[in-house]
Amino acid sequence: MKRRLDNIDIVRGLVMIIMALDHVRDYVHAPAIAWMDPMDPSSTTVATYLTRWITHFCAPVFVMLAGMSAAIAYGRSSDQQRSRSFLALRGAVLILAEVTIVAIGWNFSLTYPVLLLQVIWAIGWSMIVLAAAQGLGSRIVLGIGVSIIVFHNTLDPINGTGTDLYSLLWQVLHDGAFHSFGGRSLIIVYPVLPWIGVMFLGYGLGDIVSRREDNGKKLFRWLGLGMMAGFVVLRLVNVYGDPSPWSVWPTVEQTIMSFLDCEKYPPSLLYVCMTLGPAFVLLSLLPVKGAERGLSSIVRMFGRVPMFYYVVHIWLIHALAWLLFFLAGHPAESFGDIRTFGGVPFGGGFDLWVVYAVWIVTIVMLWPLCRWYDGLKRRYPASTLLRLF
Repeated sequence: MKRRLDNIDIVRGLVMIIMALDHVRDYVHAPAIAWMDPMDPSSTTVATYLTRWITHFCAPVFVMLAGMSAAIAYGRSSDQQRSRSFLALRGAVLILAEVTIVAIGWNFSLTYPVLLLQVIWAIGWSMIVLAAAQGLGSRIVLGIGVSIIVFHNTLDPINGTGTDLYSLLWQVLHDGAFHSFGGRSLIIVYPVLPWIGVMFLGYGLGDIVSRREDNGKKLFRWLGLGMMAGFVVLRLVNVYGDPSPWSVWPTVEQTIMSFLDCEKYPPSLLYVCMTLGPAFVLLSLLPVKGAERGLSSIVRMFGRVPMFYYVVHIWLIHALAWLLFFLAGHPAESFGDIRTFGGVPFGGGFDLWVVYAVWIVTIVMLWPLCRWYDGLKRRYPASTLLRLF
């Protein structure tokens, strides 16, 4: 039976709640609809920058905790072949979900005007590769994960920009890509190699957690502090760890923005240190059991149903955005524009305070849905379908 730790579910729930903020911003915020970069110190505001920057924690923490949960649930199973098969099957289901129900939710169109290969795609492939690597042992998996995270930026000079098989393979593995054909777009947002490293890291640490009486809290604390210190030192040196060096700008705020703006696509070494470091410290501070009341129990509940939450929150946010634009007076024929994210009316959008208001409404609406699904999983813990999703 799968063992659950409250601190893992709470941290996962927290980053999922923050994730919704970023996706609301994508659909509702006027600068986002105009394709303005929220991280550009020359054009953004501090509030917009922070709204985007805080969501950088979501993907790496989400992927790392998926690997950690896999180790805790299946890493020490007496039937390793069965656990590897299930992990590979779950990975395949996630990839299928990314290109079907998730893609339709992003677009509200069955014609796939834009196909985004994002975090669910990356988690799916990472699980499949992890299933193949489990037989190597958790220590070797951990070593591979750390090596990928630390050294994959040495591959940055290798570019696969064409449409030949080699280029496409490299785009899937490391570079990402944007392809347009027949009025449709394919965007590889999350190249899988760096995310495999993050999941392998989580898996290796998860095996350690499952063996320690303190559930790894001391390890998390020192690992998190070390990654945060490593980020500051390497970023100050400004030589390795991120393809975009920081620079001094006319104002202190802009300089700090430049310093904290690390590459997410694909995630650089410094990006991973900047995001996972605080997450590990938080894991060390939260209780591993007993979060039955208050705000922590609500956040934990979201973290217990991550895939259900992910799919539903995309569809819900998209629907709320369209409703908001319709109530603002945009005619029906202005929806579905391929020039905008999710087909919201071109040239529209709202202020940042509206983004936060819609975000709060989204979380409130998600609460009863996720609570229902969590109850369903508790009632039928052996259901393969519920375990896959």
